[in-house]
Amino acid sequence: MQPAKSIVFTHVPRTAGSSTHYAFLQASAPQCGHVFATGLLLAPNRTEIDAAFARDELYLGGHFSLQQVALHTGVDITRTVNFATVRDPLERFLSHHALIQTDERATAHGELRGTSIDAFVSALEKLRLLETIDNPHCVTICGMPRFEAARDALMKSYDFVAATGRVADLVELVTDRAGRPEWPRGRPRLPDFPHNSVDKRQRAAPSAGDLQRLEPYLAEDRKLLEWLEGEGGLVSTGRAG
Repeated sequence: MQPAKSIVFTHVPRTAGSSTHYAFLQASAPQCGHVFATGLLLAPNRTEIDAAFARDELYLGGHFSLQQVALHTGVDITRTVNFATVRDPLERFLSHHALIQTDERATAHGELRGTSIDAFVSALEKLRLLETIDNPHCVTICGMPRFEAARDALMKSYDFVAATGRVADLVELVTDRAGRPEWPRGRPRLPDFPHNSVDKRQRAAPSAGDLQRLEPYLAEDRKLLEWLEGEGGLVSTGRAG
């Protein structure tokens, strides 16, 4: 089997993805780096994605699963270096909530802005958008809010998964695994400052009632993080790429 040289990053929102994208986009050749906010944009961009994959130079990242990549593009995900990042689920939620409160570009639903945590969750329920906060690590990785299914999917189809505190190590490992003889713009590296971050001072402080209400939407993702931290915060699955 040919060594995997193209790279696919499953980016759960608010998990250091923007900085990770920066590292690989800055190093990639023009037309070979692709980042999308939704899997709906994969099919319209299939020609460019497939061309970069055919040249063994693809970097593809965004808010979509490996299954969506396989369904909507010609990328063979058994021949790519696949990775994901995991963040503390409460921290991820608070960052997500704060981003929507502080950046009008972050949502098309105005009723989600200017809200407390409780009102935010109520608005999501009214809009039938609760799935956007329902254990999003697990759901993005395996399609369901179940830790065991997400862990199994990671071990079967991914090369690496890391907690956000080890993203720098992750970028190095992914780059080494891809084994490209050269990168047109130099080896991938993280930016000096985090991209698209939210100042912690802008985050709401959850009450005991908030935490109780949020718990069902965090519990399975927390199990995933606990498993990952038990492995040192970074897992190399040993999957044959």
